[in-house]
Amino acid sequence: MYIVLSKTLHQHNSSKSCELVEFHNNSQGNTMIRSLSIVSGLIIFLFVTTHLLNLSLGIFSIELLEQSRPYFFAIWGILPFELALILSFIIHTSLGLRALYLRNTLRMSSQDRVQLISSLLIIPLLIPHIIAIKMGENLLGLEPNFIDFLTIMWIDLPLEGLRQVLLLMVVWVHGCIGLITWLRLKSWWAGAAPFMYPLAVAIPTFALLGFVEAGRDAVDRYNAVQAQGQYSSYNYSVNESATYPKTLQADSTGQSATAKVELSAEQMGERVAQIESVVRSAFIGYFALLLLVMLARYIRLRKNRDWVEIHYADGVVIKSKIGPTLLELSISNDVPHANLCHGKGRCGTCRVRIIKSDSTLSPAADLELAMLKRLNSTADTRLACQVEPGAGVIHLERLLKADVLPQDLHSSAQEKDKSATQSHSEAST
Repeated sequence: MYIVLSKTLHQHNSSKSCELVEFHNNSQGNTMIRSLSIVSGLIIFLFVTTHLLNLSLGIFSIELLEQSRPYFFAIWGILPFELALILSFIIHTSLGLRALYLRNTLRMSSQDRVQLISSLLIIPLLIPHIIAIKMGENLLGLEPNFIDFLTIMWIDLPLEGLRQVLLLMVVWVHGCIGLITWLRLKSWWAGAAPFMYPLAVAIPTFALLGFVEAGRDAVDRYNAVQAQGQYSSYNYSVNESATYPKTLQADSTGQSATAKVELSAEQMGERVAQIESVVRSAFIGYFALLLLVMLARYIRLRKNRDWVEIHYADGVVIKSKIGPTLLELSISNDVPHANLCHGKGRCGTCRVRIIKSDSTLSPAADLELAMLKRLNSTADTRLACQVEPGAGVIHLERLLKADVLPQDLHSSAQEKDKSATQSHSEAST
């Protein structure tokens, strides 16, 4: 029924078959992309959660923080899981840049704005951390452990410690927004939310407290060891005649933990400069790629010079350039429009009834057809987040109020099921 509607609304009959095949393939691709985005995001979120839970143990002691690290990160040391994590970072970042390229308007809700800005900040905040760990281990002989790096961050490179805190906050906020946007549509979320929301606040809070307490412990150790003349700063300009890193800090028994290799001041300077050069190159590469995506997006949108006029059933009329979806056109023109899933095609709250149209509407893809079928929608109903109108005039009606809540959807579904059951019982009797 919906395919017939799509064919009717699409006015280029001579190329109908080819276009339907193309949209069918695109819909399959979009479904796979959504699945990849969810799965990769969940893997990254799980990794970040284990990292924060481990860090929270710093509240008790820096030794417990380090001793528990192998247990929290054991799964990520297994090759398949490590590869899955690396691929997830690559896939999620790539899909984020793709979404930015395909975004038709930068006017969005405050939640979407936070989600977008946080996604763009994660990579530049993460670059120094990853490169410092990998190259620090290979070039400087540093052991990748909390004790060493907390000492560096709290004593030698305090700005790096602040960057780590900012990275923690940005990643966690980005992950929570994505996770809650996905889960809030589930029927069980209303019961789970009172437990999940406190966890979303408690986990990063305890992690920050652990970071602070472990850092204070590292500073106390530094002061004690420095008083004995055993500590050498990581800042190689402090004492060029020293061997670096000579002594990192004292452990719980008072013994000094040392790096795997010893370097002269000159060697240390050269290798630190090499790491800094790689970090700068990574920054330049990322921002160049981001600029390229924005330029490509600008060129894509410049092609859309025609206009579409939309008449809403309540009398509101807007006129905009073609390219965005019906939902994006509503948002960019400050027209209230329900969209609980933020235009992902997963909730059906943005659906509209097409009253009449002389505009070419994009055919309904599999994702939209499945949602409309599940909602028992009529043939003249479309998901506003999936429809890209062509030039012309459209008369439509928004079917749900703009402030609809997830529980409203579930209660409506339960009422329909109850009504259907009662009708079936009456028919049986």
